[in-house]
Amino acid sequence: MTLWDVLEHIPNYQLLLANVREWLFVSLPIFRDAEHVLRSKHFRPTEHCWYFTRDGLVYAMKQCGFELVAESTFETDLGREDIGTFAFQRVAQ
Repeated sequence: MTLWDVLEHIPNYQLLLANVREWLFVSLPIFRDAEHVLRSKHFRPTEHCWYFTRDGLVYAMKQCGFELVAESTFETDLGREDIGTFAFQRVAQ
């Protein structure tokens, strides 16, 4: 499943991710801390349900049964502000 600029908009993303069998690719704003969120152009309380730090996202995906395989800041490097891209794989149970 690919969730480019989507995950932060889904109130109960855990239900969606429960249907992902193997690979999950996510691109979304990543923040250093709460102050960074509040100063960010991505702070949109009427649109975004979630504001993740890098470690917070990795932890949230672990809670949903995924492990981090790769990550990149290529979108930020190309000019998008504070965007991280991640590849997760379902952990074998």
